[in-house]
Amino acid sequence: MVRAFLLAAAASLLLGAKAPPTVDYRLSVEPQAAGQSPLLDVEIRFRGDADGETRLALPSEFADTTEAWRYVSGLTVKGARMTEDGPGARTLRHRPNAAITVRYRVQTAYPQDPQGVDRNPYKGPILRPTWLAAFGEFVFAAPGGREDQAATFQWGKLPAGWSHASDLEHGAMGRPMRVFDILDSVTLAGAGLAVLERPITGGTLRVAAPPGVQPQLLASLADRSAATISAERGFWNDVQGPYLVAFIPLTAKPRGGLSVGGTGRSDGFTLYSTPGVEDRLGATIAH
Repeated sequence: MVRAFLLAAAASLLLGAKAPPTVDYRLSVEPQAAGQSPLLDVEIRFRGDADGETRLALPSEFADTTEAWRYVSGLTVKGARMTEDGPGARTLRHRPNAAITVRYRVQTAYPQDPQGVDRNPYKGPILRPTWLAAFGEFVFAAPGGREDQAATFQWGKLPAGWSHASDLEHGAMGRPMRVFDILDSVTLAGAGLAVLERPITGGTLRVAAPPGVQPQLLASLADRSAATISAERGFWNDVQGPYLVAFIPLTAKPRGGLSVGGTGRSDGFTLYSTPGVEDRLGATIAH
């Protein structure tokens, strides 16, 4: 009887225990005047550290790009007093475990469409008048030391007629999300964004591209990617869940020539190419 009581008490404690707090992200797209690039509106809600001081790391670096905080403006904090900790961070002082809300805007790093120069487009977020593509490292701030903390993501407002595709949406598809996944993300949105789905081993593949990408190219990318991902998952037998391939078109090089490249994400990858390299994308996908 005593054993049964102890088991019941333990079960009651487990049922009554609260889930650990999450870091909650919300992303909106704010349109500007016709022909101008939109802005990203970012909102982050989280609990401050127990000692009453939390360091907030702003978007900073990825690949060979640094100082991505240059594209951040209008930073406000509710629930804490904010002081600068160098250009790329802020110190938040607050009550222990206080509820904190951070808001700011992100502007484009590309006043023109990205061009097929001899490097991938890593300057910062690509926000064009009718579409956008952005890595999480260039968009999202994070409370320090929280990379493994559970996180959530949701979309806010988008311009009329815009749709979206991001591996940030995988949390709603059953994949547990951490703050690291928010930072290690890729997001596409736009008017006329094209998204194709294919079944793959252990989940569903989505292949997304901004408006203007030829449908036959996107279909070929979807078929090649699905076959390669399924073969690799089948071989290793250790990965399940949804997957995203984001295709970012590059304009032709000014002096001719072709350019193709890619960037891995934890649950997807990004492809870049100038026109005319369709026959070379298979090797990049496999790589």
